[in-house]
Amino acid sequence: MLLFFLASILLSTAPAQVVAPMPTRVQVSSNVANTFLIHKQEPGCQKDSSGVKVTGTVVIEITIDTSGKAIHTHTLSGPKLLRPVAVTAVRKYRYKPYLLNGTPVEVVTPVSIQMHCRFHSGQA
Repeated sequence: MLLFFLASILLSTAPAQVVAPMPTRVQVSSNVANTFLIHKQEPGCQKDSSGVKVTGTVVIEITIDTSGKAIHTHTLSGPKLLRPVAVTAVRKYRYKPYLLNGTPVEVVTPVSIQMHCRFHSGQA
């Protein structure tokens, strides 16, 4: 009888629900991040016809804070001469805050920039 009583108590209590903490940072694709982009800064490259022409795509992983600013950059690939110019431009990008369940969170996303720059012979 005691065994039946203990079993009924154990079965009648609902299992405790484990609530996972909401993440403070999420990773999204560049396509998703682009829908939140509100200001894009073009890279400041030389437009004249003199100098060495360098063309390529620079891929940068950025972290966007809860206010929409790029707070961290990490260059993943691209011509070495173009990387600093691309990072300078990306740091000026502005995004709408990304909301997760109504709460702004940081976002990590790749950004690809196709570039055509000219560098004076001393820079190249």
